Amino acid sequence: MNIMIFGASGFIGSTLSYALGDKNTLILVSRSKKRILNGNHTTITWSELAKNSEILKNVDVIVNLCGQSIFGIWTKSYKRRLHDSRTTPLKTIASLLDKHDLSTPIVTASGIGIYGYQDEVDLDHLPPALDENSETQKPYFLSELGNQLENALPEKHKKNTCYLRFGVILDTSGGSLPIMMLPHYFYMGTTLGSGAQPLSWVSLHDAVHAIEHAINNSLKGAYNVVGKCQTMQSFNHDLAKAMHRRSFLKCPKCIAKHLGGMIENTVLRGQNISSKKLCNTGFKFNDHSLEKVLGRKK
Repeated sequence: MNIMIFGASGFIGSTLSYALGDKNTLILVSRSKKRILNGNHTTITWSELAKNSEILKNVDVIVNLCGQSIFGIWTKSYKRRLHDSRTTPLKTIASLLDKHDLSTPIVTASGIGIYGYQDEVDLDHLPPALDENSETQKPYFLSELGNQLENALPEKHKKNTCYLRFGVILDTSGGSLPIMMLPHYFYMGTTLGSGAQPLSWVSLHDAVHAIEHAINNSLKGAYNVVGKCQTMQSFNHDLAKAMHRRSFLKCPKCIAKHLGGMIENTVLRGQNISSKKLCNTGFKFNDHSLEKVLGRKK
């Protein structure tokens, strides 16, 4: 199969490229030309693709993983970058496909933030699970961002697209997990907020296999990709245990919310998400514990 991957050099894209590289011919697209794999693949930049878009005629499926990391100081300009880095690539892909009257299937990364955030229950219980048919709960920036991403494509291409709504993707190689682990190294692991806020997560290993599953089964529409949901306090305790540490420090919400918009909109807010729809297609999650995520060999 000929697969074109946008954002191939990123956190998810680099791992996906290795996973798909043995059995497929890959065209890896990124902002700068860099060698990601050895083997049967081509690496091109966006500008090179724009000049030679004929290459799209031989592509069986497109995978879009573009998007500025949410980790940063959420100024107005940074929020604009978060928005543009997600919507502009999809609009550009659609424009290039239309140039040759193509309707190539697309698999694109989205996020569970699209559902808005849910009110906390207590440390021992989660709010009701949300599925793909659930309405937006309490709207906030991430729900706005998700809706803009999933409506960036024209209807012609939208109906031929699979939107994978990922939970927090965890792996020791990058993303949020190394940041979460850092204070635990110094025995300073702290639960921000009440600890009752829900956290839905998925391992990078399962996230990559979900993309493969979507490609191999020609999935269309929205699918949640969450391997486990737990309260933030439960997650923090599990992380400490996996690192052979203890976690007993707490930072009240009234203080934690002043750490910045990124913390307030991610760590202090969350969703309990169901992936039943994806599992009903035959997909199985392998990682349900942080011990397994931290112990996974690269």
